Amino acid sequence: MKTKENAFTKSWENNHTGYICLNRTEKANAYTNDMLEALDIQLNEFETNDTIRSIIITGSGESAFCAGADLNEMKSADYKTALNLKSAQLFSKIAKTTKITIAAINGPAVAGGLELALACDFRIALPHATFAFPETKLGLIPAAGGTQRLPALVGMGRAKELILGGQIWNAATALQYGLLNEVIESDLLSSAQQWADTIAKLNPLALELAKEAMHSKENEFGHKFEKLAETLLYHLK
Repeated sequence: MKTKENAFTKSWENNHTGYICLNRTEKANAYTNDMLEALDIQLNEFETNDTIRSIIITGSGESAFCAGADLNEMKSADYKTALNLKSAQLFSKIAKTTKITIAAINGPAVAGGLELALACDFRIALPHATFAFPETKLGLIPAAGGTQRLPALVGMGRAKELILGGQIWNAATALQYGLLNEVIESDLLSSAQQWADTIAKLNPLALELAKEAMHSKENEFGHKFEKLAETLLYHLK
């Protein structure tokens, strides 16, 4: 099993499964534009590989799955950045990939990190994982799919608890409300691989068409409004 590694990600293949690991442990795996570019390149490689049936996305270390966008880069962001948000583009691409995606959440998934997890088809997590959208504290909103995918997953009332109420869910609560598919006590990647092995036994074309059918319900206007609202908020800062 050969691992490809750079300053931003690690990736490898195992049993019809492609792994992508966010690789900024010292920064709680917060993503930069360069990391998003590296993720995009690796996603394209797996997407065009016919032997890959599932993609597992996880974070390095034990402190975080992903803390969202890098705060230093956010300082230089403006309304033009929000209008063409790279994370929104990439997460939509992850949501629409023909492969089945699994977020193996090894720690807190915050802001854009939670939006990354929401873009995946399944989410499994360790017990110490937490989930939060702190954007409104910064005068912003979750603009990489969060306002659209979270309500679709857990319902509008529960989604408002995170986005409008500032609540932080632990793994047990996230499982109870439907954000998570499973909480894993240990061996997170082994459990993720079990999910992938089961998926590999199913008909690939049937999976692709079923996924397309379910995602056809997504409201594209909602995603556009999300970006426009974030653009306005940046412009008013």
